[in-house]
Amino acid sequence: MKRVIVIILTTVLFLCIGRGFLSASAFSIWYQGALASAFGGAFVARADSPIAIFYNPAGISWLTGDSFSIGATLINPKLSYTPPGGSIEEARRFTQYPLNIYYSKRINDNLSAGVGFYTSFLLSTEWSPDFTGRLVSRHSEIITYCLNPVVAYQASSQISVAFGLNLYYSNLYWERGIDLSSLAARLELPSLPEGDFALDAHDFGMGYTLGVLYAIDDYWNLGVSYRSPLQISASGSVNYGIPGTGYGEEVDNLLQSLYPDQSGSLDLSLPHSLTIGVSTTAIDRCFLEADLQWTGWSSFDKLVIDLSQPTSEVNDEIVDRKWKNAFALRLGIEFEATEKIRLRGGYINEGSPVPNETLDPFFYSAYHQAYCAGVGFIREQMNIDVSYMKISYKDRQVSNKFLSGQYEMLSHVIALSLTLKF
Repeated sequence: MKRVIVIILTTVLFLCIGRGFLSASAFSIWYQGALASAFGGAFVARADSPIAIFYNPAGISWLTGDSFSIGATLINPKLSYTPPGGSIEEARRFTQYPLNIYYSKRINDNLSAGVGFYTSFLLSTEWSPDFTGRLVSRHSEIITYCLNPVVAYQASSQISVAFGLNLYYSNLYWERGIDLSSLAARLELPSLPEGDFALDAHDFGMGYTLGVLYAIDDYWNLGVSYRSPLQISASGSVNYGIPGTGYGEEVDNLLQSLYPDQSGSLDLSLPHSLTIGVSTTAIDRCFLEADLQWTGWSSFDKLVIDLSQPTSEVNDEIVDRKWKNAFALRLGIEFEATEKIRLRGGYINEGSPVPNETLDPFFYSAYHQAYCAGVGFIREQMNIDVSYMKISYKDRQVSNKFLSGQYEMLSHVIALSLTLKF
């Protein structure tokens, strides 16, 4: 009963911290737990924490008893855009707190099970009402939560395999301006004010995770993890904000009929990924890991918007994305400073899947490097982990049909996790 009370209290505490702030400017969140964040997410070949449920669920086979982990990741991004010949414009800057929770249990000598809850994909970008690119995107948000039950089987003292279900809930929001100048010309009116488009939709989906962890010898581990793709077909509402024109009720009613509020859906494909990692404890008091990750972003080829009541002015849309597959290199190191203190560091080198031709303020991405540091406080039944990460994105100068100009971005990420062992 005591352990149940401890778990409930710590969960409530972190939920209170994170409530009301869950959004992010990143899209795929690979920073689940402060322990792994300090390694730059290089964790597929490590097996000493229930956060392995996310990185490689085969790792929970090496845990004894019950383990529970809860953490929050503080993300503070800065994104700016400079139009050709114009002045710099900054996206709204705010701090975000995605939450992650993991629990694993050793059932018998060979079988372990666990469950995780985390935010796997996040994007949130909001610009000022008069932003230069407001006709492309003024506010965009994608949040995908994942409930991830897993089962791991230890086939021998050296190898374990695992399977997990990824149960997703996704919420998508997209707001942009509408240029009515061409309609004004057809109606032979001097001008019309800008309108607004807003799509708010959600969807449930399912995928799976596979994991293998192989203890080569007493010092070397090899890990492999695969996460399946996710097809989102989110349904919801499409609302058009058409302001009064000043030309009389007849014109206003016509505009309302041409831009009716209605139901709609947004379809997109999120990628699968394959990660291979090698870790070693061959150096006294040190742990090192190197991971190579491939992400199949080419599945994100387009956005498809379907409307229930198309008119001559609003119709179904297909928005080109044409993203490319991308690689990421992740390196991590841990030093046992004392029996109860671990010092950690990490490095990330990651390419961008977004080509110049489709880069816009809705989905921003760039080649980036990240430098990570962290510390772990180790106790017999409780660990506390803290990490910091600075992500430096390469500036991008693009000329395309969406929005030409220069984009710049920098992010700071702080993570805190609490792990209990019973």
